Amino acid sequence: MVTKVIGKVDGQEVIYERGEGDKWIITVPLDLDGMYVVEVTAYDNAGNIAFCTKMLLIVDPATLCVQLMPYDYIVEIMQNEYVVDVVHPLHGGRCCCGER
Repeated sequence: MVTKVIGKVDGQEVIYERGEGDKWIITVPLDLDGMYVVEVTAYDNAGNIAFCTKMLLIVDPATLCVQLMPYDYIVEIMQNEYVVDVVHPLHGGRCCCGER
């Protein structure tokens, strides 16, 4: 059974509070671009890590479109030019509404 949950949203620590049953509630800090990197670590009653994940939460406030997807980014490093391109494989760097 999960007894404690800790985490971060965009690198900022957040407090998870136990709700009813197995639900945990947090307040997510405002992010104007609507893209949040959410990290969650859950512990059992013995203090062991029971679950750990990192997800990308995308929120479009205009349409209330919300997507939760694995945090899988592709990084391509160009050795000679020292250029790094980061592109999300599922939405190609675009939010769920298709705008940049």
